Amino acid sequence: AYVTSANELTLDLPDIVFNDHLTIYGSKRNVELITYGEGHTESDLFLYLPDDHIAFLGDLLFINNQPWTGDGDPIKWTSYLSQISHLDIKWIVPGHGPVGTLADITPMEGYFQNVEDAARSFHEKGISPDTIQKINSPPPYDSWFLSNFYKSNVISEYHRIFPK
Repeated sequence: AYVTSANELTLDLPDIVFNDHLTIYGSKRNVELITYGEGHTESDLFLYLPDDHIAFLGDLLFINNQPWTGDGDPIKWTSYLSQISHLDIKWIVPGHGPVGTLADITPMEGYFQNVEDAARSFHEKGISPDTIQKINSPPPYDSWFLSNFYKSNVISEYHRIFPK
């Protein structure tokens, strides 16, 4: 469909831009769009309803799901999540998984640390994880949905930490 309609598409530039925070004042509630920079991707933002104490994080948070880290930097992502944890939030709507709370940030931070530790372990052994046929997710991450991402995340982290 895209190929056949490409000639009909037009580029519409945004009417509103912001650096790190934008508040939209509504008649029933205010909505805040917030970015802390790079996390899952280079241009993440999330929607926060301060009066309702709800944050819609999208792919900044995965609950009981392994994230894809190939387009992000887990260190910056962890910092991003840490800043979110200082907000007055009761409920988080993640990109993948059930609705959660701020407590659900900690397991994801642990996942990032585990992936980094695995990448460093391969380096210490002088082995590139690219050469390993199967890298299994360790507990508790092996029970998370999308556990097949573990190997690619370890490889991605290995090359981020130890570029050629």
